[in-house]
Amino acid sequence: MNKNKHTMADFFSVSLYLCGLLLFLEWLYPIEQVTDTSSITVFIIYTIFCFFISMLRLRWWTSFLLKGFGLIFILNQLYFDMRFLSREWFSQLIYEMTVNIEILISQNWYYLTPLFRSFLFLLLIWLMSYLLHYWFVQMKRIFLFVLLTFVYITILDTFTPYDAGFAIIRIF
Repeated sequence: MNKNKHTMADFFSVSLYLCGLLLFLEWLYPIEQVTDTSSITVFIIYTIFCFFISMLRLRWWTSFLLKGFGLIFILNQLYFDMRFLSREWFSQLIYEMTVNIEILISQNWYYLTPLFRSFLFLLLIWLMSYLLHYWFVQMKRIFLFVLLTFVYITILDTFTPYDAGFAIIRIF
């Protein structure tokens, strides 16, 4: 009987977390229309990857390595023409990061390179996968995120070209 309760609790946690993933995807869909991002497919794939890794409840260092490698692999596929993890690749990545950190410190946000903006966005997705896992699975508090999702989508629907008619139905 105890094993059955444990299985039901795991099923409930996984289904709740998958619903959190679907809600978070509603945050990503408008990005293509609101920003100059040409395709959000890679960000959606990374989101699903991060949520899947968090759902597996691996050790923190395994999860960190997998998500970090996924982030670096995506940046490589998007912005680098050289061999992955080569000496030239590392020197170019370090150069990009140092230049952009200097830009961040000087608060010249407009001059951030696309690589660094993508890096920050992928890092945000990584952190959101952890945060939603904590909110939905550990704390079992979903109301705030659902409310914020409704507010976000309705504001975008009102003040941008994004049509959120079907998104509101999906969120509900």
